[in-house]
Amino acid sequence: MMNINHYRTDLLRCMFEGDGFAANKGTICNCSELDCSICDFSKENTHTSLTCEAFRLNWLTKEYVPNPTLTKRQHNFLKLLPGGCRLLQDDIHLKMHFQVPHLNTEITLEYSTYDALFPPLPLTTGKWFNISDMLGWEVKDEE
Repeated sequence: MMNINHYRTDLLRCMFEGDGFAANKGTICNCSELDCSICDFSKENTHTSLTCEAFRLNWLTKEYVPNPTLTKRQHNFLKLLPGGCRLLQDDIHLKMHFQVPHLNTEITLEYSTYDALFPPLPLTTGKWFNISDMLGWEVKDEE
């Protein structure tokens, strides 16, 4: 399913209200309700030459990818990690990468049996995630 299909109701609401659409952490809203500095399209647009409008049109045709959710336990675990930390997860490893400014170095830790130590995280295999972004993900009660 493409983004235009998934977000159809929100996009129509923005269209009928006569404003462009914007997004913050995957939530669609009117462009005038959101500062450009926190709009998902403006943040993503910093590495391209696309205008905001062109980027939004391009996004509409992309495959919808749901936002990950965290349990309270996962969220609390992430809050314990250093702010600039990044995580990478594969089938059997959890890698943490962070900088240590006062030592002028970078450290990567790898855990092969992290399930026993840490809560499994909803990460796309083989992709690095910034802790600061992950802390903005939706938090749900554990079942």
